[in-house]
Amino acid sequence: MQIVKQLSILMENHPGVLSELTNVLAGGNINVVALTMSDSVDQGILRMVTDDPEKANQILSGTYDVRETDVLRVEMPNNPGSLASFSSKLGSAKINMEYIYASTGQDGKHTTVIIKVPDPKKAMEVLSRE
Repeated sequence: MQIVKQLSILMENHPGVLSELTNVLAGGNINVVALTMSDSVDQGILRMVTDDPEKANQILSGTYDVRETDVLRVEMPNNPGSLASFSSKLGSAKINMEYIYASTGQDGKHTTVIIKVPDPKKAMEVLSRE
C-alpha cells in the first residue's frame, strides 16, 4: 500500500483521443497501471496511475490539461470479500471514498485498487491495522 500520484486529464470526448494520448505515453515508455474515464457531452476526465507520473505529466502537459492528485494504491488479493473487508475498515473509521477504480494484474490473483480519500495517510493507517 502506498500513496501515489494520479494524473487527471481533461480531454475532448471524440473517437481517437484516448488512442493519441496512450500512444504518447507508450512513446515515452510509460506504463499505465490503472485508469478510469468518465464522460460528459463534450469532455471526459481520464484518471490514471502510471509507473512514472512525473515523466507522464511532463510529456502530456504540453498538449493536455493535467492535474496531479495524491491517491492511495492498494494491492489486494483478487477474491471474494477482499473489497468488502477493505471498504468496511474505511467505513468504520468514517473515511469517505470519493471514488475508486481497480485493475486486475496479469496473474489474476491480485488487484490494484486506486482510491481517492480526503486523507490518504489516515486511510493507510486504518488499512494497516489488523
